[in-house]
Amino acid sequence: MATHAQERVADGAAGTAVGDSRRQAGRGALDTRVRPGWSEGLLGPVRYARSRGGYRPPPRLYARLSRRIGPAATSLGLTPDDVVTVEVPGRRSGLIRRATVVRVRCGGRHYVLSLAGESDWARNVRAAAGQAVIGGRRRRAAKLTEVPAGERAPVIRAYLLRWGRRPGSRPVAREARAYFGVGPDVPLKEIDAVAGRYPVFRIEYAAEGDDRPGEGAMVRARWPLASRRHVAGRPEPEQMKATEAECAMPLPGDDLVPAAMVQTTRAVTVDAPPRQVWQWLAQIGQGRAGFYSDSRSWDRCVAWYYRVLSRRQAGGAVSYDVAADDRIVGAWQHTQAGDVIADGPPGTAYYVVRQAEPGRLLVLFTDTHLRYLLPAGLRENARLGAHGEISVSYVLTEPEPGATRLVRRMRLSCGPWPFRFYVIPIVLIWGEAITARNFLRGVRRRAEAGVRPSDQWAPSRS
Repeated sequence: MATHAQERVADGAAGTAVGDSRRQAGRGALDTRVRPGWSEGLLGPVRYARSRGGYRPPPRLYARLSRRIGPAATSLGLTPDDVVTVEVPGRRSGLIRRATVVRVRCGGRHYVLSLAGESDWARNVRAAAGQAVIGGRRRRAAKLTEVPAGERAPVIRAYLLRWGRRPGSRPVAREARAYFGVGPDVPLKEIDAVAGRYPVFRIEYAAEGDDRPGEGAMVRARWPLASRRHVAGRPEPEQMKATEAECAMPLPGDDLVPAAMVQTTRAVTVDAPPRQVWQWLAQIGQGRAGFYSDSRSWDRCVAWYYRVLSRRQAGGAVSYDVAADDRIVGAWQHTQAGDVIADGPPGTAYYVVRQAEPGRLLVLFTDTHLRYLLPAGLRENARLGAHGEISVSYVLTEPEPGATRLVRRMRLSCGPWPFRFYVIPIVLIWGEAITARNFLRGVRRRAEAGVRPSDQWAPSRS
């Protein structure tokens, strides 16, 4: 009896040991899919590199917000140019699934990559034989071809150095460490060692007007924001979309914000010569021609904001002042490098002209605007150390006689991360989606209506 009891105890101990080993193995398997903390992706980059598993899921809150907000934001043009939505049928359900990703330019081609590894959208793309729809406000059918692991390193490096960022800069170092676990100088050798864990797809766009793949029609039917854009019998709304070449080409002023966190490029064709368009650009600013919003609600919001900024000033509240936005004023036509263009009450926000070539180029820079989005107590808080730089470039070309292509680029960098989390949505929505579009539309309307000078136009000072 004792022998049988001892055998049962030994068997029980062995079973317990086997169970413990299995649980330990299970925990080891789960370690490759550890979910990051809830704040990652919202208050800092998701640390995908800390897991070596095939799939590295992002935080649930971040994933949920990205699924719901990302496609809507890209469709409305509220995101940078290279932030796009990939739409592909689900491999099990057949329903359209969307993922918001960054489109990378490398070697003259476009790519997308999955930071989370073997994510659902990457597996859906494979199951659909690469057939997908890609874009933001303008969506195109495309085929995504997976890049072999040995050829992914240059694309990953281009992702880290997007928008003109430099190796070793803080944004690059932060993302290189968090996303890929490589050094701040992003050497190709280190990237190549981990590239196999990050699926990369090359984008091959379908021809214009080609409805392939067939999911495009399904997407438009299921996405109300997109289906409202084209209604039979109505003209297509005017576009402020830059071409891919315009988005990719370097512009004067890019070097003013070398490590840009956000870059947007917009463009509009004006049925007027560059000299005529330049006259309206040269006289922008508070107390002069304003910023051509042509919107009473926009003007009221800006006027309220100006009054808030000037409450504590000795001269009393200052409102938004547009002296003349419907005519050319000769005294305002002498814009040159070093000039200050006010965009707020005295002593607050303003632009500095860095380059000015009449009929060709206007480059502005500011390090004052973003701080004035904070309350006064936080704005002057040395511990917070809020800072932000913005460059705005206007480039005018003449694609054909009597016509102007006006390209506008905005580059932004700011910190620290709490300030960045607060400021960037405001800039993308208020500054880019609303103000920049109103501005380009206002310049075009005035230039095409013809010049109505109040003074004789005079050439700019040499």
